[in-house]
Amino acid sequence: MSDDDFMFDDVDYDYDYDNSDGNMTDLGFALEEAYNEAKSLRESDMVAAIAKFHQVLEDESEPGEWGVKAAKQLVRIYLQRAGGETEEKGELLREYRGLLGYLEYPATRSDAEKTFNDLLDQVTKSDGQAEWVEDMYRVTLEVLNQPNYERLWIKTQLRLGKFWLNRGDYPKLYQVTRQLHQVCDPTDGESPDHLKSNYLMETYALEIQLYTAIDQLQNLKSIYHQCIKLQSAISHPQIMGVVYECGGKLHLVEGNWTQAQTDLFEAFKNYDEAGDHRRIKVLKYLALAGMLSHSSIDLLDSPETRPYRNHPEIIDINRLAQAYQDKDYTRFRTVISQSQDTLLSDPFIAERIDVIAHSLIRYELKQTLGAYRRITLHRLACQTGLTLETVQALVTEMIIDGEVSGTIDQELREYVANDEQSEAQMSLTELLANLLQFANK
Repeated sequence: MSDDDFMFDDVDYDYDYDNSDGNMTDLGFALEEAYNEAKSLRESDMVAAIAKFHQVLEDESEPGEWGVKAAKQLVRIYLQRAGGETEEKGELLREYRGLLGYLEYPATRSDAEKTFNDLLDQVTKSDGQAEWVEDMYRVTLEVLNQPNYERLWIKTQLRLGKFWLNRGDYPKLYQVTRQLHQVCDPTDGESPDHLKSNYLMETYALEIQLYTAIDQLQNLKSIYHQCIKLQSAISHPQIMGVVYECGGKLHLVEGNWTQAQTDLFEAFKNYDEAGDHRRIKVLKYLALAGMLSHSSIDLLDSPETRPYRNHPEIIDINRLAQAYQDKDYTRFRTVISQSQDTLLSDPFIAERIDVIAHSLIRYELKQTLGAYRRITLHRLACQTGLTLETVQALVTEMIIDGEVSGTIDQELREYVANDEQSEAQMSLTELLANLLQFANK
C-alpha cells in the first residue's frame, strides 16, 4: 500500500480557544512547532517522527487541533506499515482508538469525525487485507456504541456493509444488516423517524444487492414490498435506483410487463441522476421488457434515454430488439454471437434472451410448418441452424401446445400436417377394404 493511499490534507480548523492566557498561546505555538517537526521527519526518520507525534499528544494540556492532527498522522503511519504484521496492526488499532477519543470533546468532535470517516473511506476502497480493515471498523463501532453516537454508528455500519458487499462476503454482510435492523426498525406503536427511515431504506438496498447476488427471489419480493411501504424515507437516488431495479426485475420474472417497464424506467432516472453506471444496465433490462411483452413501441426512445442510444451496449441491445421486431431468428442469433460480452455477461439478461430466442424460433418454425404438408426434420434443422434433436423437441412442444396441427413420423423423421395424415389414413382404409372384398370372393 503506497503512502498516497492515505494522504489527507492537514486542513486547519478554527476552534474557540480562550487565548487570554499567554501560556496557552505559547503552548499552542510549541505544539504546532513540534507537529511540523514530526512531519518533516516522516521521510527521513520514521521512528523519530513517531516519537515526536507522541510528544505532541503528551504535551497537549487539553484536546485540540494539534492533538487530532498528530493522532491522524500516527494512524497514517501505521496504516502504511500494517501489511500483516501482528505487532504493527496492534499499534495501528491503539493509535486509531486514540484518534476516536477526540470525539468526546466538543472542540475536536467535528475534526475527529471527518478524519475517521476519511480513513474508513480510504481503507474500504483500498486493496488492503480484509482482516485489519474489519478490525478498524470493529474498533470504531465499539467506540460509537453509545446513544449520543447512534447516527455515526449507523453510518459506519452501512459503510461496513458496502465493504462486505464489494468483497462478496455475504455472510458478514447479512450480519451487518441484522444489526442495522435492530436499531433502525420502528417498534410497535412508534411514530416514524424520518432519519431512521432513510437509513432503513439504505439497509434494504444492501439486502436487495445481497439477495440478488445469492439468488433469493422470495426474500427480494419481501424486501421490495417493505421498501414500497416505507413512505417516510427520502433517500438518495442511488438507493432508490437499487429499489426500483429490484422491482423491475421481479415484475419481469412474474410477467408483469407494464409494471416492469415503469419500475425500470424509474430505476434508470434515479441512477442517471446519481451518475451511476448502472443506468446502462437497466436500459438493457427495459429493452428486454419490450421484447418479452411483444411491444412494438421503442422503450428507449424517450427524451431521458436518447442521450445513451449511441452507447455501445445500447446499440447492441437495440440491434437485438430490431431483429426481434423483424422476426428474424438468424439475425437475432448473429447479434448475440457478435455481442456476447455486452449481452450475455449479465446472467439475468442471458436468461431472458434465451426465453426471447425460444419464442422467436417457435414463431419461425410455425411459419415454415404452415407452408408444408410434409417436411423433414433434417431440413428444418438446416434452415434454423439447430440440431435435429432440438428441432424435434420444439416441434413436439408446438404440437402439444396446439400451435401447429400435425404429427411427427418417427420412422421418416418428418413433420406431417394433419390434413396430409388424414388423406394417408383414408387411402390405407380404402386399400384394406378392397383387400377384404377380394378375400371374400
